[in-house]
Amino acid sequence: MLGAYIKRFGEIKRIAIELKEKYPEIFDIVLYGSTVRGKEHPRDLDILIIYLGVNYPALMGGVL
Repeated sequence: MLGAYIKRFGEIKRIAIELKEKYPEIFDIVLYGSTVRGKEHPRDLDILIIYLGVNYPALMGGVL
């Protein structure tokens, strides 16, 4: 079970690194919740993406 968790976490980390390289306005990506706590079968991922210097209305397609 721990091996599967480590493999899944490695894949999530790889994707986060790719996102930060593609979008330099990303300051940090934070993973939290049941996946981080090591729940055996999490049904979702809780992710917080922190941006710096971004025009939020444009980011949200003008819908707030």
